Amino acid sequence: MNDVKPVSVAIVNVGSGDWSGTYVDGELFLQGHSLSENDFCKLISKYRYFHSHIEKIELTDGQIEALGFSLPGNLNDVRNVL
Repeated sequence: MNDVKPVSVAIVNVGSGDWSGTYVDGELFLQGHSLSENDFCKLISKYRYFHSHIEKIELTDGQIEALGFSLPGNLNDVRNVL
């Protein structure tokens, strides 16, 4: 019997296209100037089961600046600047 629970995934992008990040169950999984297919393979390999909806959040340059030009470790901190 499979006791692995599905995880929630959120993808955060900055509107200028300069920065992206992926959160799993509200915690930062990875971030960088772009997310590659390889990054998503790592995500799939590690977690395997996902909720059917992937949340997508777009930030403005001003919002990422308010976060210190880097994504915080917790997704709720991202939501606080929206």
